[in-house]
Amino acid sequence: MPSSVNYGGATLKNATLDGTIIGGGASTKTVLSGVVSSTNYIGVAVSGSLTSASAWTIRRTIYTSAGAISSTAISATNVKWDDRLTTSYT
Repeated sequence: MPSSVNYGGATLKNATLDGTIIGGGASTKTVLSGVVSSTNYIGVAVSGSLTSASAWTIRRTIYTSAGAISSTAISATNVKWDDRLTTSYT
């Protein structure tokens, strides 16, 4: 697992995808990722947030069949990780 993750221009240090970022105090976050078909989702929330809570910022990236990035929409904030497939991304 990487020691840092670039998320929307910000680097989350000591991050582990699908786990908790190692850090202390208010900066501790949880990072989740998931792929559905040709779409990748990466979500970040305060550590301990439920996936059903509207506490997530989710980045969606859609890939072409050749593996190139087709579309990236960063702005889905205060949404539920559980709703990532139906959330409006702008």
